[in-house]
Amino acid sequence: MFRMLGSFVIAAAFGAAASAQEPAAEIPGWIRALDDEDPARRAEAAARLEKAGEAARGALEEAAKSGPPEAQTSAVRLLAVLERAALYRKSEFAGAVRRLADLESGEPRVRLKAAREWAAEEGRKPAAVERMLAILAADPEGACGAGAARVLNLLLAPARADALWRESCNWHFGAPGNALDRVQAVFHDRVEMTDAARVRLEQVELPIASCKDPSGAAEALELWTQSAGVVARLEEGDARVHIAEGAEAAAAWREVWEALKGDGLALSRRGLAPLPDFQKPGALDEWLARLDDPDPDLARFARELLRDLPDARIPDVAARAAREDASPALRLFAGLLALRTSGWIVFRSDRESPNVGRVYAMRPDGSGVRKISGDLEGLMFPAVHAASRTVWLGVCGPPAQAGLYVADIEGREPPRRVSDAIGAPRVSPDGRWILLNWGPVGLQRVDAGSGKVTILDQRTGSDPVISPQGDRAAWFEAKGEALCIYDNAGQGSVARHVPPGKMQWITSVWFSGGGRVAVVVRDPAKEGEEGTGLRLMSLDVATGEWKTLAGPHTWMYVPSFSADGRKVSFCWKDEPSCQGDPAKIEILDLETGKSDLFPNPTGEHAELADRTSWSPDGKYFLFHRGGLVQRTFLRPVAGGEWEEFGRETFWASWIAGGACLADSLGEDIRIHMPGKGSVNLTESAASESTPVFVPQAR
Repeated sequence: MFRMLGSFVIAAAFGAAASAQEPAAEIPGWIRALDDEDPARRAEAAARLEKAGEAARGALEEAAKSGPPEAQTSAVRLLAVLERAALYRKSEFAGAVRRLADLESGEPRVRLKAAREWAAEEGRKPAAVERMLAILAADPEGACGAGAARVLNLLLAPARADALWRESCNWHFGAPGNALDRVQAVFHDRVEMTDAARVRLEQVELPIASCKDPSGAAEALELWTQSAGVVARLEEGDARVHIAEGAEAAAAWREVWEALKGDGLALSRRGLAPLPDFQKPGALDEWLARLDDPDPDLARFARELLRDLPDARIPDVAARAAREDASPALRLFAGLLALRTSGWIVFRSDRESPNVGRVYAMRPDGSGVRKISGDLEGLMFPAVHAASRTVWLGVCGPPAQAGLYVADIEGREPPRRVSDAIGAPRVSPDGRWILLNWGPVGLQRVDAGSGKVTILDQRTGSDPVISPQGDRAAWFEAKGEALCIYDNAGQGSVARHVPPGKMQWITSVWFSGGGRVAVVVRDPAKEGEEGTGLRLMSLDVATGEWKTLAGPHTWMYVPSFSADGRKVSFCWKDEPSCQGDPAKIEILDLETGKSDLFPNPTGEHAELADRTSWSPDGKYFLFHRGGLVQRTFLRPVAGGEWEEFGRETFWASWIAGGACLADSLGEDIRIHMPGKGSVNLTESAASESTPVFVPQAR
């Protein structure tokens, strides 16, 4: 009855104010009617008492102290309801009644959505925090208090709340169990709880459950804590989840808030106070100094703020960085700002939803982020065509959206659907045609202008590789038994070239001249012998002649050509991949036949994904160690020491002709400047990857 009564009275509190008061003599009768067996009678009693206003409040207080025993409990409850109604009345947004109904829903998704909308509509301001603390203190175990607790997490720990919302726990419980066991099974040592909360969680039995949604961690915590009548509290900079009873959580939040509310910087970091105005004297110097703050969260916040500096202020930063006493962090940041006008970085991100990755563009200093893919679901890796300032998007999502789209890097117009063909796009250098490889259909050629689709091969095979001149395409048959060369931009004849052995890794690399293709071939007859088997070979497309460039070796991976096409680099070893010495790095001069060997900078056993690459300006040589722990190193081609600039790096795109690199570090995009250091561009709970640099149009 109490839940119905609470909603009814709170709803009435938001209605028109009563113009008349109930006769005082009738108030005790209405109080007794709160426990009447007739629901209509109870509802009428609640409405009458709300209409009575302060007279009813005084009578309820008296009834709670010395009234009839059958009415004392109801009087106490109704007083609490009236108190919450008064707190709600102070809210500064419309629709609070509907929000309360959502908060009382038994569906976790609805409750979580309601709390986020509540936080957004309240506004990110100190007054909203004070209101939420008051509501939680007044209703520590009810739906209002639980909703206020979720809003407090969003207000006081927005980064942690976002990270938890995105976290995939992939939990599945095939048998009933209590809430305590399930919380510990999902969060392990990342949960801290009071003794009282532990007892409550242990007493709640839950049915068989599973979660397939990537946002399951937040929803699971929401469901299990509310079922036990406890609160999950988050703290910024703390990966743990703190679980306590509502009153305990309210006291802890109050202590945190008292320490924060006088700290303008802390409030700005949480969006509870205005950001600094860099036009004011001294403001820029103060925040530039924060780049070296010993608190990494504060230094990161300073970088985030300073990235959005107006173009007119960038010379000020450069001048400060040029001083002899400038810190390394300031000089690195000034170098980052200098890249702003060099072009764009196109990347994938799930920043709008943990379930759907979309394509965005930003300046190389991290400013100007915007979505360029629209709300297309099922996006594959994009293909960027720098000359036309376009991004090609393959979509394998809902049938109504599936197809090939083209988007504008500048964001001047929404993506345009070109064809219903599906697959990860490979765009020709002139931007006039695209290749798609889609298993159920095969290899397809799409005309960029008309959208006309030509099926080149209906069999399954490798991803196609287009020549640097755009006049040919290479494609492996599914089993690696032949290399097919499609002539005349994929519209002419096709030649099927069978190598002396079986091709490995199902990939190929064009020479810079476009007349030859490099592949790795394994001799099936020697597959099990030590020190033999794999060779790096080239195919002369005009003559069909195969030539061995290096090998045989037991282990070898994809080669890479220097910018001038004179040298090819690759990794190899003559022992099983996980045994013996680390793989060697070889650079072969194709004109002289001379080879240079370099030691593996990791000193670790080789993985099958070890590979090399070159900077566009030919100044740097890069080694990427694959496997579970990815590591990336570079060294000057002219000689020097290896420089490790990333672990868990998955992608690298050279910027500004080779001046620096954009890569994926874990789930962030960052810029690395050789010899100077790295700066993260996307420091958030979102997952970002596959950056591709597009130079500024001239």
